[in-house]
Amino acid sequence: MSKKYVGVLACVLALGVLSAPAMAQPLHSQPASLLIFPLYNSTAGNNTLLTVTNTNEDENSCDNGFRQGDIQVHYIYFSETCAETDTQEDLTPADTITVLARGHNPNFEKGYLVVEARDPEQLVPTQFDFLIGSAIVVNSEFDFQWAYTPYAFEALFTDTTQSTMNDDCGRPILDMDNGQIDFDGMEYNEFPETLYLDHFFGEGTDDDRPGVTFGNMIFLMSTQPEDTNLSVLGWNNNERRFSRTFPFDCYFMGTLGEITQAVTQANLATDADTAELLGINYGWLRLRSQANHGILGVFSHTAAIGADSFVAGRELQYSGTKTASIPRLF
Repeated sequence: MSKKYVGVLACVLALGVLSAPAMAQPLHSQPASLLIFPLYNSTAGNNTLLTVTNTNEDENSCDNGFRQGDIQVHYIYFSETCAETDTQEDLTPADTITVLARGHNPNFEKGYLVVEARDPEQLVPTQFDFLIGSAIVVNSEFDFQWAYTPYAFEALFTDTTQSTMNDDCGRPILDMDNGQIDFDGMEYNEFPETLYLDHFFGEGTDDDRPGVTFGNMIFLMSTQPEDTNLSVLGWNNNERRFSRTFPFDCYFMGTLGEITQAVTQANLATDADTAELLGINYGWLRLRSQANHGILGVFSHTAAIGADSFVAGRELQYSGTKTASIPRLF
């Protein structure tokens, strides 16, 4: 075999490796068939603006009189105890809708939200990878606090061998026989195996700066209603490691300090690199749960500096895959 042929073959093999399908993780800021918002909060003094947008602009008619871009979005609100309530909205091609959690869901005050694309005639889940969205956390006076984007899951069920498996627009209908939303790489993308919080400030007041106080909130949902054990592994900014296991049922809304006291300014200061960030103590976290408990979350920072204050938040980053499912009562 010539050296030239060997070189070409090596390039082809390398390209094959590089072009292999990616793991079936949720998407970040891309259109999909199902969106999970890890937080809505309409407790006293809070509210959440929830936006869902249909990026399908196709106005061509289907056999049933609907258009290719018509879709029903089915909202399933989960409370902090995993109780469910639902509602729906119809979106036309290129349509968008923003609702306030308190008015759209008067039954629950906080929890997480699943938004699923459904065929507007048969009202069953269908493959429609055109939904995007966002959430804005506000106080009751519409003072915008912080925002995040939902986790987006593509519909991967593509068995079109039987006409009964498709809606009248030719889109595959997803399996509902088991009464669950399956994140198994066959129906929807899988859940992440690991979540990461890339940065947090140590909670409390900096001893060297009495007028500076840091706080935070973390919001975590589990696909299981009870007994989720959260494995927490963290490091300060000088690679000092800490760990613990934290149990919660269905939903957790609280500070990092409620999970582990290792995140306080005082405890992070041990072996901290005081040359960084003006000596302010900070760190990062890795979060995992047991095998069939899928978790997602968002995080917000707060800081008070004298008379001034700020709040900023974001979704968590992730890696790996794991199968999970959510009960579908509606």
